[in-house]
Amino acid sequence: MATTNIKEEARRLIEKMPDDSTWNDLMREIYVRQAIESGLADSQAGRTTEVETVRAEFGPKFSGRELADLLRSLPKPDEEYLALVESLAAKQSTVAESRWPR
Repeated sequence: MATTNIKEEARRLIEKMPDDSTWNDLMREIYVRQAIESGLADSQAGRTTEVETVRAEFGPKFSGRELADLLRSLPKPDEEYLALVESLAAKQSTVAESRWPR
């Protein structure tokens, strides 16, 4: 998903947004796009951690009801994001390591 022309990608991103979007909406879209691209780059470079390791460090997995409630509370993703997640999930059984300090 790496782009060679960031300005053109930014224009496309803005064009997809509703007319009543705020600066915060735009910043969130840019952040999500950058986070996805960064995660994909980490994954492709092999900087990943097994799911079991993440669960052991950060706690047990959600119950089905908790996960359903969490997913309902999130904004609806666009089709491009869904396709990206589906293709990544089909290829990987690991998650990228976080760059955030612990």
